[in-house]
Amino acid sequence: MTIPSTVCFVQVNSVFPYTPLFLAHHERLFDKIVFIVHNSGRGIPNNTVKVRWFTLAEYGFYQPLAWNFLYEREGKGFDFAFFLDADEFLSVTTVGALQSTLEAHKYHCGLYLYWRPVIPPKKFEGRLDPAGVQQFA
Repeated sequence: MTIPSTVCFVQVNSVFPYTPLFLAHHERLFDKIVFIVHNSGRGIPNNTVKVRWFTLAEYGFYQPLAWNFLYEREGKGFDFAFFLDADEFLSVTTVGALQSTLEAHKYHCGLYLYWRPVIPPKKFEGRLDPAGVQQFA
């Protein structure tokens, strides 16, 4: 069995509060994560081998154009590409579960995986940490 390679493109309006939680939950699941930060250049972390950051000085109505452009630049060569917002968390929690699902559907042109919105940290008065990503709305 060949393990499918994965890339995830993530739309975000502000780097915080969701991106640390998003990375805590998803970084182990994907081979590469590409963030598209709309209209906010503040607090952008440095690029790593696995996580890339791009800024777009426009609001979200350019999302499809940004996704298409960055897919052409950063997504080629991957077996599966995912497109999420920073507050959308896949319900899959292990690499094994994601990989077996992808392997079972590798011949399909599209696949829908369930995701859940994370509860905004302000509802927890700053008490939400990466372990709290299991507390979905």
